[in-house]
Amino acid sequence: MLKTKTKTETRYKGTPNPFLCKSGFYVTELHMGDDGLEMTVDLAGPFKTLDRAREVFKSKVINDEFLNEWNFGIRGPKDITGSIWYAGKERPSE
Repeated sequence: MLKTKTKTETRYKGTPNPFLCKSGFYVTELHMGDDGLEMTVDLAGPFKTLDRAREVFKSKVINDEFLNEWNFGIRGPKDITGSIWYAGKERPSE
């Protein structure tokens, strides 16, 4: 009987580079450092639409009395300005 060694690789899923994500919206916790944005941690996602991501942002972040909403954001595909960051709340209509 021939014995073969099987190599088991452990893969750790880390937080992906936010600038390389091409689709989906994520509710993201922002860790700010002295020089700006240091690290991001995804709280929820991916969501197909920005509206759905905002609903989850409201339920998980805004309605939680222990979380500060300015420490969280929504990231997604680049918009026309080239930014990947979106506001958690919709702007009021004028």
